[in-house]
Amino acid sequence: MSEQLMNNVKITLVRAGEAAGTHKVPTEMIDMAGFEGVVFFGTIATKGNGNFIYAQQDEAEDGSFSVDLAGSKVVATANGQVVWLDIYKPEKRYLRAWINRETSTAFGDIYAIQYQGHKGLISNLSAVAGELIGKILISPDEGTI
Repeated sequence: MSEQLMNNVKITLVRAGEAAGTHKVPTEMIDMAGFEGVVFFGTIATKGNGNFIYAQQDEAEDGSFSVDLAGSKVVATANGQVVWLDIYKPEKRYLRAWINRETSTAFGDIYAIQYQGHKGLISNLSAVAGELIGKILISPDEGTI
């Protein structure tokens, strides 16, 4: 198996950022089939006990029977802070994060990084706006970029 990080994780934009608001919003559902864990992360603009992320799991992709994961609440303690939540070996196949906004706040793009995949090499290259583009360099020569 390739040792480069980008060949061994799947990175997905699961919710585009939003301007200030006071309602909670879900990310898209992540299918954990073939992966052991996932990290959700993004920024929350305004600190506060009511501004946080948390996660739910479900056996159905549509989220119709989602249940909160105990202990998953991560509160922003500084303005503009990146909050993250790592869920390893979830009990159900589908996961999503929620961004709770009790105090009016904006949040940045929310990403999910799925890791310890059992599917072999993973491609994170995309020609879609808002998704990832990049390259892997192995023992690169010095010179023109």
